[in-house]
Amino acid sequence: MAELRAAKGLRLADLAEVTGYTTSRLSQIERGVSIPSLTALAMVAMALGVEMAALLDSSSGPLVHITRAGEGRELRLSTGPTFRVVGSHGLDGAYTAVVQGTPERLEYRHYGERFILLLSGSATFTFGDDQYHLNAGDTIHYASHKTHEVFATSKVPGRLLVITCPALF
Repeated sequence: MAELRAAKGLRLADLAEVTGYTTSRLSQIERGVSIPSLTALAMVAMALGVEMAALLDSSSGPLVHITRAGEGRELRLSTGPTFRVVGSHGLDGAYTAVVQGTPERLEYRHYGERFILLLSGSATFTFGDDQYHLNAGDTIHYASHKTHEVFATSKVPGRLLVITCPALF
């Protein structure tokens, strides 16, 4: 953003006047200390006369990331299953993907959404009085800010691919 602003001959104060954001906030965005909202990004892009995509850093990492079988960080919560993180877009990123065993019974609650593919076994998901039974190959997608429960319902060890948005770890 700083390069585009300088190429237009604008100072931070000039950009602040046009966008309505403070010079301090704009400086934080330029230095990568603060992540702008989409509205702020749109306002800055409009003020600079560029598309929003021109303000995004495309050099932040590889476009493709491969996690080989057996790789990935393994995490274990104090009470609960072991998670193998197979993909993540960082703490400020879009998602975390983990593979985990189906717990005997575990209660969850966190901000965001979950998409789960049951890889093997069967499981039941409970949201208040509502229950959903899944078998291998079934998926479930839900807002996870309300307390919900998952538990195994088969003798075969269950495996889940869980994609959590935003990223948890």
